[in-house]
Amino acid sequence: MASETPHATTLTAVYSAGSSGNEAFSFSHAIPPIAGSSETATVQDKSRYLRDLRAAIVTTQEQVNKELTARMEEDKEKAAAAAADASSLPARKGKGGVVVDDVEEEEHYGEEAQEDED
Repeated sequence: MASETPHATTLTAVYSAGSSGNEAFSFSHAIPPIAGSSETATVQDKSRYLRDLRAAIVTTQEQVNKELTARMEEDKEKAAAAAADASSLPARKGKGGVVVDDVEEEEHYGEEAQEDED
């Protein structure tokens, strides 16, 4: 009979920012292995492992939420600064003398215009 060597499990969360310009981050938490092999582990050993896993998940979720909230705040500040810069641009007249909002036009670029129904 071969003896099993327990290995620690690692819970890892990775965030890659994609094209948003935000910095990527990752978190890892080592979870102690179940004592003994899967056949010889007691209910207490398994419960301890699951408790440690749950604690690592909760901690990881808290860290991810904190990081994403900080990035959302940064994005809001950047958007507010961009809107302030864009609001200083003069409005232009489009077809039929209608004033065109360049910022809104850019936000909806490539989308079909929705007609207002009266």
